[in-house]
Amino acid sequence: MARSHVIAEFDLVCAKENLKEIEQSLLFAGYFIAPFIFGTISDRFGRFKAFYLSSLLSAVLGTIVVFSPSFWFFAIFRFLHGCSFMVYDLAFLIGIEFVGPSRRVWAGTAISLFFPLGYIQLALLAFLIPSWRFLQLAIMCHFIFIFLFVCILPESIRWLISKKKYEAAERAILKVARINKTSHKLPRNFMDEIKTEVETEEKHQKQKQNPYIQDLFRTKRLRCNSLNLIYQWSVITLVYFGLSLSSSNLGSNDFIAFCISGAVEIPASIICLFVVDSFLGRRGSLFVFQVISGAACISTIFIPVGAWRTTAVTIGKFGVSTSYAIIYIYTSEIFPTPVRGIGIAMCGIFASALSSFSSVLLILGDIWEPMPYVIFGSASVVGAFLCLVLPETRGKPLPESLHDAEMIDMPKR
Repeated sequence: MARSHVIAEFDLVCAKENLKEIEQSLLFAGYFIAPFIFGTISDRFGRFKAFYLSSLLSAVLGTIVVFSPSFWFFAIFRFLHGCSFMVYDLAFLIGIEFVGPSRRVWAGTAISLFFPLGYIQLALLAFLIPSWRFLQLAIMCHFIFIFLFVCILPESIRWLISKKKYEAAERAILKVARINKTSHKLPRNFMDEIKTEVETEEKHQKQKQNPYIQDLFRTKRLRCNSLNLIYQWSVITLVYFGLSLSSSNLGSNDFIAFCISGAVEIPASIICLFVVDSFLGRRGSLFVFQVISGAACISTIFIPVGAWRTTAVTIGKFGVSTSYAIIYIYTSEIFPTPVRGIGIAMCGIFASALSSFSSVLLILGDIWEPMPYVIFGSASVVGAFLCLVLPETRGKPLPESLHDAEMIDMPKR
């Protein structure tokens, strides 16, 4: 079956070969910009407004890419598509904010499971659809399912309460209770109780109504947590993309390799479901799987190219995939509601910037075969030990204010 792809269609060979890297860099630059835009929108105007705007722009711009008449048209609209894409992060944020501590991990894991399923589905679609244009169009068709829920899902109740939109919050709570058939469990004046609790907390804390991202660096504890999470996200994303891009050694062809690389993330997400609520907690689980990822990558120094090297890299991918699932849950539990969106976006910005170097680091393998893996492994081990100073959040309510975020895991006086 004859296949059409971007390299052949736009003649990206010989003198134009470097344009491939330019296009990839532009896409990552778009991913770098997206959190600035949609993280701010989600905290200022609402989670769902940001989510649906990101989905709409991604669908439109991604569809325009299908009709690219030239390389530069293709590259520019891929960049714009990257600027608009923060759908997964916002969906995760919304899911986490809709549930309490006992269901938070289940919600986060259920959402994260769709990532590897999409990974595998993409390999199948790419195998079945020989034209890159029709493949791109098939991918964009998935946004239809998102728009089906526009009129069904309410705004994040936590966000509404944090913005004192009590009437909208009450309607959302009643809607959720009606769907779950738990309306009878709601106290008659439940909204008055929520208002009183919020007002009492504000009197004690004297906190301003509109915290900004710089407030996450206001005190030593908040600053250390924020910088630590930035490092965790950056390293996990770098290693994740680095090992994903090196997956061509895992199968007899690119489709099998890509499918295996995605399939290993399914058990990673399922294991995350059980370990983060175990005695290890969020912090201990992240430490263990960062060490597994790092040790597997570093072990390639002693393993020749072949089946055993492939096994080591696969174990590394398993470890970093589990770490990825954990860090999303962990971050959403450390950042407070008023700046949770922009806080996650901030981590995503640095992660996108660093992950753009993953393909460059793989080139170092031409100098010394295991070098990229040693760099990935070393960064993971450093991240493992740094995460030990983060607060443990297992079983604790989501922080609703900067003061709550600062007091996580602190002994009560």
